[in-house]
Amino acid sequence: MEILASTEAKRLNLYHLASLFFHGETERFSVKAEENENGVTVFLSDGEKTVQASASFDVSLHKEASRAQNAAFGQAFAEAAKFFTEYVPPYGLLFGVRPVKVPVFYRKNGFSPEETKHILQSEFLVSDSKASLLISLCETELSFEKTLSNTDGMLYLSIPFCPSRCNYCSFISSAAPNHLAMIPDYLEMLKSEIRKTAQVMSRAKKKLCAVYMGGGTPGILSAKQMEDLLFTVKNSFDTSSLREFCVEIGRPDTVTEEKLAVLKKIGVERISINPQTVKNETLDRIGRRHSAEDFYRAMSLAKEYDFASVNCDLIAGLEGETPEDFLASLKKVLELCPQEITLHALCQKRSASGSELPEEGKRWQEAMELAHKSCIKHGLAPYYLYRQKNAAADLENTGFSQNGTLGVYNLSMMEDLCDIFACGAGAIGKLLPKTKGARIQRFPGFKYPFEYLAHPERCDRRLEEMLQYL
Repeated sequence: MEILASTEAKRLNLYHLASLFFHGETERFSVKAEENENGVTVFLSDGEKTVQASASFDVSLHKEASRAQNAAFGQAFAEAAKFFTEYVPPYGLLFGVRPVKVPVFYRKNGFSPEETKHILQSEFLVSDSKASLLISLCETELSFEKTLSNTDGMLYLSIPFCPSRCNYCSFISSAAPNHLAMIPDYLEMLKSEIRKTAQVMSRAKKKLCAVYMGGGTPGILSAKQMEDLLFTVKNSFDTSSLREFCVEIGRPDTVTEEKLAVLKKIGVERISINPQTVKNETLDRIGRRHSAEDFYRAMSLAKEYDFASVNCDLIAGLEGETPEDFLASLKKVLELCPQEITLHALCQKRSASGSELPEEGKRWQEAMELAHKSCIKHGLAPYYLYRQKNAAADLENTGFSQNGTLGVYNLSMMEDLCDIFACGAGAIGKLLPKTKGARIQRFPGFKYPFEYLAHPERCDRRLEEMLQYL
């Protein structure tokens, strides 16, 4: 797609808008933007017809010139696109991973929730239902943020191994037998990094307020391996300020009584058991290697240990599934009364195999609306949201929780509310900016377990860099 604009950032914005409005089929279009001091004019062409549309900059409304310009670029593009398509994405002109940051900006600049919702709809063309969702999430975030201090820090532990690889997955995880053989050495290295991270956080006067172990599939570890690893955390850190200790077990077939007993003994109060669907034909098709019965058994076991919160993940748009299949799975999961549910939209990534995304976008959007209403009806409220490129039907990933069970790490990590210290392969530390307007500082390590094991000095160097920044 040929795009002409005054800066690379504006050219990229126009590309993202074209991808949203034309579902990635942008090859036959070209777009040009011309600016003056008052606004922008966009010329959109399919090679046969050129349509132009204009919009003005309103800095007084948006508080920042860059936001006013982005809104005007989007409005002009959307107006021109009307000639070629009737489709307006549910999130309108908003693209990027964290759309909640948009209403948060306006609320922090003095706009009421009602005024902010009006801006989302009129300036960014967000649908009424999505604007309401974003406002609800925004208010939750603003309230939660007041409970954090600048001395808080969170710990993420990466277990990048799985029993098998799902055909839609492109996370940094290993399932090959020779990779699984690395686990004992990997855990020794990870424990060493945990101890060093505790020293860095102590020297930086950071209090540990949340621990989250994710993957991959952390449930692939044996009960003894889990115990050794998590006791390393308890013995290395001052946990007197700990608000949350969460282990994303993952695959239901990795759940055992012995592992749950270990987690309870150590003080883990939040776990995640993720079916993705309860339709066995789909589970076989996507290479999940567990059954719906495994999931029901795992949930029954978890109830016996009375965890404060059990989360279940479901995915909309899995290969071969209909919206009705997705809603049927959700109904069965809700009947088990988990304290949290996370609804994901299938995202086909570059390294994933599998079928194409569903083309019945409107049906999937309607299904997700019904799914949200079902969660709310069962006493679960949305508390965090993120979006990904190539998500089915331009949908989102949303976490729902019962009152009082909000995921401290999930919300803090997604909305950049707290310093994150991350250990293990594929883990990325994030430190908040020291000055207003500055960027989050990211501290990545090696992506893959074999690299992580081969270069322990990189872990030491990364921790030193984080300490120097702090």
